[in-house]
Amino acid sequence: MAKAISIPVSSGGALRDYISLTKPRLSLFVLFTCAVGIWFAPGEIDFMRMLGTLCLTALLVGSANAFNCYLERDTDALMQRTRTRALPDGRLEPRPAFIFACVTGMISFGGLFFVANSLTAFAGLLALFTYVCCYTPMKRKTTLALYVGAIPGAMPPLMGWTAVQPQLDPGALWLFGLMFFWQIPHFLAISLYLKKDYDRARLKVFSNVYGERLTIVAALISSIVLLLVSLVPVSIGLTTSEYGFVAASVGGLLVLVAAFGLSERKSQGWARLLFFSTLFYLFCIFAGLLIGKTG
Repeated sequence: MAKAISIPVSSGGALRDYISLTKPRLSLFVLFTCAVGIWFAPGEIDFMRMLGTLCLTALLVGSANAFNCYLERDTDALMQRTRTRALPDGRLEPRPAFIFACVTGMISFGGLFFVANSLTAFAGLLALFTYVCCYTPMKRKTTLALYVGAIPGAMPPLMGWTAVQPQLDPGALWLFGLMFFWQIPHFLAISLYLKKDYDRARLKVFSNVYGERLTIVAALISSIVLLLVSLVPVSIGLTTSEYGFVAASVGGLLVLVAAFGLSERKSQGWARLLFFSTLFYLFCIFAGLLIGKTG
């Protein structure tokens, strides 16, 4: 007789494990980028619609992360930083976790369709599909997964914009581009300081395929590209010169940190420094948008 499958949400520990599948800290970060898109877009959105868009976007991201945990439970078991997650640790069974991911994904897509609009909903669906069906399996085979994974990671601010202004304006596309190119040095830094973990899991990241020096060069080049992309809205009138000053300053600082990686004097903690520098950079860029928005 087949064993019955249930989702034991009545237990506090089980509930925490299901929530952990959504990777709450990552979901909160993505929620923040979506909120920036809502704020930066021209036009107005009522409070309840804004709140619904944010919550449903967070749920969509949580669904993508839950699918990722389900699909990578074997490699997660091999990595020190992920081996205590609910699935590799055996606290949750795979099938209920898969059902949880499916249900949250369907609710978030349907909700975005009615609370926001069809463009926002289908942008979210594209992000979910790309993350689960393309990026996640590609990590085992090619370093190109880095660039494919940057597509769903760049979608939330675009979704926030289109929830207010349901069309792909230059501002929406620029926000997408900014987040796309920001993720490259950010995740290259992660691949450097977690190289041993990725080696154990046999995942194809830059550091264990091309080596440290070429990864640092890639981080430097992508930081320069990010600096150039960040200055685009000044030239097309989306932001003021105050934002341009902030973008040029923190972008130049990020390039310097990345370039220092090529120095023989860099410390063992340089990769973590680059990682935290990318976070500081993004915070400053969003703060610059706050003070430099036109209109």
